[in-house]
Amino acid sequence: MNRRKLLVGVAAVLLPSFARTANAAEDLLKPYLGPFRHSGGDKDRKARDRAIEGVVAEMSFLVRKMARDRLTAANAIASALTFSRTSTELTIVMDERSFTGPLNGAKVKVTSSGDTEIDMNYVLSKDSLTQNFERDGRGRINTFTLEGDKSLRLDVRVFADELPKDLVYKLSYVRK
Repeated sequence: MNRRKLLVGVAAVLLPSFARTANAAEDLLKPYLGPFRHSGGDKDRKARDRAIEGVVAEMSFLVRKMARDRLTAANAIASALTFSRTSTELTIVMDERSFTGPLNGAKVKVTSSGDTEIDMNYVLSKDSLTQNFERDGRGRINTFTLEGDKSLRLDVRVFADELPKDLVYKLSYVRK
């Protein structure tokens, strides 16, 4: 009997705290939900290409073309982004690629643009939503930041042991 009272008491204390945490995450995530379209046009494409050139310029001339081609293919600019959620998961669709993971930040296996399995997780803060991909010393971090009610900035950082430095660039999106 005492054990039952203890469990009920603990549940009474903890459940409201879990509800507040879920409500806080829902409040932080709500402004991101829905569709966005790429608005950066050639300016974003040229900035991404300059960033790629900055990375490959520091590599041996023997591997530059291959590295440039791989980085360009792996960093295609999505024309559309859509954010949706269930009670426990967030999905970001980037054109035809869809990535679903738990809202609690736990890592899940997803298929990367190179058709390999990679760990992915989401981190939500009051200022941004971060999507992390990582496998074997390589990865990509997408940081989504709202700029007002209608604009979204995507900061991309690609890292790999084989690169002389991180590939870093920004993309602009507007709400559809």
